[in-house]
Formats: sequence, C-alpha cells, structure tokens
Amino acid sequence: MINFSLNQLIIINLWMAYLLISLVIFILLRRILITPYNLLYTICFTHYSKFLSNYLKTKDNKTSRVTHPVFSICRSAFEDVLLLQINKLKGQKQKKLIELYSSSGLLARRLKELESSSVWRRRNAIDRLSRSRSHDAVTGLLMALRDPDSAVKLIAVKALGQVKATRAIPFIISLFKDFPEDKCVVIANTLIGFGASTAPYVLENLFSTEEKVRYWLLRTLAELPIRYHPGSQEYLRTFGRIETLTQSVSPRARAYAVFCLGQLPRSNQSFRSILPLLSDRAVFVRQKATEACGNILDKRSLPYLIEKLGDHDWDVAEAAQDALFNFGRTALRTVRKGLGSKKIIIREHCKSILSYFEGIHD
Repeated sequence: MINFSLNQLIIINLWMAYLLISLVIFILLRRILITPYNLLYTICFTHYSKFLSNYLKTKDNKTSRVTHPVFSICRSAFEDVLLLQINKLKGQKQKKLIELYSSSGLLARRLKELESSSVWRRRNAIDRLSRSRSHDAVTGLLMALRDPDSAVKLIAVKALGQVKATRAIPFIISLFKDFPEDKCVVIANTLIGFGASTAPYVLENLFSTEEKVRYWLLRTLAELPIRYHPGSQEYLRTFGRIETLTQSVSPRARAYAVFCLGQLPRSNQSFRSILPLLSDRAVFVRQKATEACGNILDKRSLPYLIEKLGDHDWDVAEAAQDALFNFGRTALRTVRKGLGSKKIIIREHCKSILSYFEGIHD
C-alpha cells in the first residue's frame, strides 16, 4: 500500500481541481464560441429557405439576389438548403434549383475541392456533388474514380449512380477487381440502379480473366431486366455467353450463370441448359438451378423438381417447392405422382403442396 504525505495529497488534489476547472472552462468557451456561429447559420438557413421558396415562384432565373454579403458569410447554409430542396422536389422545380447550384458557383467550388490534398475535403465534395444531381459534375466524379483513397472512389461510384451517368458504367465495372467482396456489393447495386442500360456493358466484360469479376458481373446481370426476344441475335448472343459460364470452375459463378438463364425469356434451349446443374455437386448451384426452373416454367422440369424435393439440403428442397408453387395447378398431376415416391420427404412435400392448392380451390 502506497502512503502519501499530507503535502503530496494537497498537490494531487490541486492538480485534479485544476484539470476539472480547465475542462469546465473549455466546455463553456466552446459553447460561447460556437453559439454565435450556430445562431448565424440558423438565421441564414431560414433566410435562404424563404428565398428559394420565392425563387421557385418567379420566372426570373437571375442569381444576383443570392450574391449579397450574407451569402458569402453563410455559403454553407445556402448550399445545405439548396441541396435539401433539390433532393426533395421533382420536375421543373428540381431542374431550376440544379441550374442555380451551377450558376451560383457552388458546383465549381466543389469540383475544385476534388483536387484538395485533404481526403476529408474530397469526400465531402463528392457527397455534395452527388446530392446536387447535376450532370455538369460527371467529369469531376469520373476523375474521382482514380482517387488513391478507396472511400473516395466508393462515394464517387454512388454519386455517379445518383446522377444516372451512363457513360460512367464501364469505369465503374473496372473497379470490381480493386475492391474487397463486401465493397463490391456497393458497386453492383450502383450498376443495377442504372437499369437495362447496364446489360450491354456487363455482357461485354463477362469473360474477364478474374473469377471475382465474372461472379459480380453475373450477380449484377441477374438483377437487370433483359427482354430480348427469343431467337433474336441479341438473345442468342446473350444466352450463349451466359451458358458458357455455367461450365465455370467457380461454383458461385455457375450458380449465378444458371440463375441468369432463368431470368431470360424462355426458349427451347433454356431447360436443356439448366438441367445438368440440377445435379451439381455444389448446393448453391443446385438451389439456383431449381429457382431458374421456377422462373422459366417449362413443364419438362416438373419431374426433376419433384426429385429435388428430396434433396439432402433443405434450401434446395425449399426452392423446389417454391418452383412447383410457381407452376400453379399445372403441376398438380406431377405432384400427385410424387405421392408414390419411395422417399418419405418427397411424399410429405407433395401432400403439403396438394393441400395448399385444394384449400384454394375450396
């Protein structure tokens, strides 16, 4: 046990009191210094909220009223109000505010900050540019995709997705190889957000030398609307490319390749290409192949779906049951035959499916 003398105890207590008082003074000074700024910001925010409300009611797009001294002092408040309204409004009003963001100098200011040595400034600039929804920001955002900071790149990807800059799609696709799996989700979701316009770029890059890139491109393609007419050149080319990847060494690539086949409009070749993967050694592949059968609704797949009800993996059996439900009453004849299966689990699933449809019929 340490014994302190009286003088030592007094010194320790004085130091503790000094630290406590210093902390209190710091907190008070911080509040005293910040309060005027917050008050000014609130006043400016309210002022510019009213200004924008009046600005939208007029046909005059001049910004001379925006450039008075208060704006230079509270530029951030004006920008916050403007971005808030841009993301809140639609149509011509939104377009008018986007033009105001450019003409007021805010856009140029944020584009210049993309060259800053500060990572925080670059991240903040991209975030603001994305919320501005201005197509004039696209060139700067494309440059940000080459930023040394990975977080800046991802924010730029999201920003390009928000402004729907389709010319950025090939550059975004090229980022799959640079990011870990958990970040590739963000890239894939951004590409999916572009819609059908992403599909040609994805198909063009499907035969990438990197397995990870192929997998994420297939996963992206699985969520895209592809409505090529069966028999057309576009359909045959797309089908052929995806079918080739069902032979991939990677199980997850095979899984999403077969799932993509199920997303395409049905053709005579669809089921024949999906069938071998119903017996794949990988559980996930069998599950996706089973789901694909539930999408194309080819009657030739019904006996195989009954067999999948007895798969040793529950997810595959559940996918088979869902696929049979998708067929509706068309599947009832085959399901009744399943009642005579040697496997108890198949008979139980068939009873469940029949009772469901009989209940609806009643």
